[in-house]
Amino acid sequence: QRFFCSLEVLGQKCAFKDIAIPKAADLVRHRNELEAGWQNMLRHQLPTLPPVESFLDALPEFFGWLEGARIPEVPESYAAPSETILRERTLRMPIRTALQSHIEVIRFAAANRLCVDLDYRDSTRRIEPYSLRRTQDDNIILHAWSVDKDQHRSYRVDRIQGARSTNEVFVPRYAIELTPSGVFAKLLAEREGFEPSVRY
Repeated sequence: QRFFCSLEVLGQKCAFKDIAIPKAADLVRHRNELEAGWQNMLRHQLPTLPPVESFLDALPEFFGWLEGARIPEVPESYAAPSETILRERTLRMPIRTALQSHIEVIRFAAANRLCVDLDYRDSTRRIEPYSLRRTQDDNIILHAWSVDKDQHRSYRVDRIQGARSTNEVFVPRYAIELTPSGVFAKLLAEREGFEPSVRY
């Protein structure tokens, strides 16, 4: 969904500052400086700093979109029609403060495509986090991909004992639905004249 921003707005900002819309080639001369300062400039600002390589690897796709290439396809949601996707920050259920903190760690990691070490039922599992859903029996579950088992897993939120973001990056297999940006992204998509493949 990071591609669903407005090129028109970017053009206006660049025009206001009297600069050209940036191109991938413009960053080449800054690469060494960026790599050298990545940790020192950003580490204190984020709970977990993604590796600089993940940022650099995403640039060709981003600039391809910026320069008029087709927007990358967004993965489909994990199929569970009887469940309700939960995007809001505050879950409508009585949960302990520590659990809310664990969920925020999971949201941050998902937004930055970072794996999470999840403490669950007295063991730790490394996961790719994707979605919070409310089931028909009113449980809230986290849909994820188990890195260790190499398969989909779901975890009851009330049984999560801890969560820590890692610096291991993942490429999404499903739509990431852990942020409240779904409707906003859809409106921008409609404004830009394309239909995103992710469900909201």
